[in-house]
This record gives sequence, structure tokens and C-alpha cells, in this order.
Amino acid sequence: GVSTLGLEAALGSGYPVLGQHYFIVNPFTGNGLSPVFDFRDGMYTGDSSAFIVTNKTGDITAPTGKQDVDWLELATAQGSVAKTTFRLDTRYGQPPSSVRH
Repeated sequence: GVSTLGLEAALGSGYPVLGQHYFIVNPFTGNGLSPVFDFRDGMYTGDSSAFIVTNKTGDITAPTGKQDVDWLELATAQGSVAKTTFRLDTRYGQPPSSVRH
């Protein structure tokens, strides 16, 4: 993920950093990508369990247009911050096709 300092430098110090969102290779299958929401270096600094690795359980095309990423329902597979996460109100961007190991 992006370090908190790098994010603050890019956005300016006026924005609170809640956490990071990135993708990892699916830890269960070794194939495909799993979204991660990581708060260990943000609002829950020092809490080693403050993250979630998720699996998609539902999706719809973003109602705002094809340029925006689909809206998702995600179930937590690892971590303890939430049981269900919704990715809504997206603007542009698509997930990477692969990640570095």
C-alpha cells in the first residue's frame, strides 16, 4: 500500500488518513486479486488486527457511468474491522490486472 506519509505529501496535511486500500493476490486460491482495507497505519495505528481482506459477494454497474468502477458488496475473509463492506460512489479507476509478489 501507499505509506501514510506519501499520501499526506500528495494530498496535503489537511486530510485525515483513515487507512489504505490496495489489492493483494487472493490468499486462499493464489489466483486473482483480493481487495484490502488496511487501517493499521491510519486511524487504528498500532492495532495489528485493524485490516480486512475481502471477497466480492455482489456487484452492480456504477449508475454514474462506464468510466466509474463497479459498486461492490464485499464479505470479510480475514481481519476484524468489519464483516461486510460496500464500495460505492466510485470515480474512475480500475483495479490492477496483477500485483508484485
